[in-house]
Amino acid sequence: MKIIKKIPYNSISFKLITTILIMTIPLILLLIYSNTYASQVVRSQVASSYQNIMESYMNQLDRDLENTNMYIHNMIALDDNFLSIEQSRSDADYSMAKILFVNDLKQQLPLYSVIDAFWVYKISKQDLISVYNYRPAYTKQLDINSYFIDYLENNWSNESGTYKWQSHKIGEKYYIAYFIKRGDVYFGAWIDLNRLNSRIEISDLGPKSGSWFISSDGNIMANQWGGLADNQIKEKISTIENLSFENSEDAVIIREKSVNSDTSLVSAIPNETILENIPLLQRMSWMLIVLSLFVIPVCLYIIRKIILIPIYRLVKAMKHIQNNNLNYRISEYKSADEYILMNKTFNRMLSQIEQLKIDVYEEKINKQHEELQHLKLQINPHFFFKFFKYIV
Repeated sequence: MKIIKKIPYNSISFKLITTILIMTIPLILLLIYSNTYASQVVRSQVASSYQNIMESYMNQLDRDLENTNMYIHNMIALDDNFLSIEQSRSDADYSMAKILFVNDLKQQLPLYSVIDAFWVYKISKQDLISVYNYRPAYTKQLDINSYFIDYLENNWSNESGTYKWQSHKIGEKYYIAYFIKRGDVYFGAWIDLNRLNSRIEISDLGPKSGSWFISSDGNIMANQWGGLADNQIKEKISTIENLSFENSEDAVIIREKSVNSDTSLVSAIPNETILENIPLLQRMSWMLIVLSLFVIPVCLYIIRKIILIPIYRLVKAMKHIQNNNLNYRISEYKSADEYILMNKTFNRMLSQIEQLKIDVYEEKINKQHEELQHLKLQINPHFFFKFFKYIV
């Protein structure tokens, strides 16, 4: 309380400093807020743009899967060679139908670049037909064929009629596959998700970004390395299961679900990538903030030296005069021309006052001297008169 009472609230220095702080502090706070708000707006806009890119990728994939589905259904319903494979009674008819059907598939295969292979399996003959767009290693072919034969014979069912591509784990890799059965013949296609994920132009999402294919239960099936590790993605996938994207501390995570498969495409774009176009602006803003915090004390020091100290010296001189010390003078020092003129005028005024005071004293003394002389002249005749009277 004593310190508060000692603050000279009515002084020029207090009012001047307070005014400067009232003017500058809100500007600094506004600069900080605008910098933060600009980052958030840019982050939101760029995240929306990346979300559109992801949506475009997934829409294209769904179109490719739907076109493949339509081709498979049309072949089963309308292709004579497929019907011959299904209905052939002799091995010669079956072999001829198989050759013609494979030739048809090879001719159409370039139109369906999204798939790795068309796959036909006739149960009665235990015969498998594969036509590859992207042929894997021989051992991997055996593993894939063995898995799908076992899956179709024991686990496949299309009673739900969803006609969706289903995800499968074969060894350490994930695939999606689609099969239709007519008679004792299965016809379908499968896709390697790692290869499919590699088709995504990760450069479109910016440096250090990553993309992941995930299953409906949240398992990561394929990835392109990005700014976040897989275990970090697993932790965040559950939080965006029903959302299109999430803003986290490290990155914007975008999820697009596939319409024609049980997969989702997840991408993580680090904040540094999203904000890469405004770091210079951010640095400049923070530099202005830091600079302003440095400039304010410097400005206050300059104001004190240029304005307040000359006023303090003038006030000090006035206090000396108030205490009848007319001999006090404001010493000369380097200052503004106005203050130099003011100080010289003040000192000259003091000198004039002091001289005037001396003149008044001298005049008063002279007057007293004259009065004394007059009294002497009055006293002398009277004294002589009394003296003569006494003698007589």
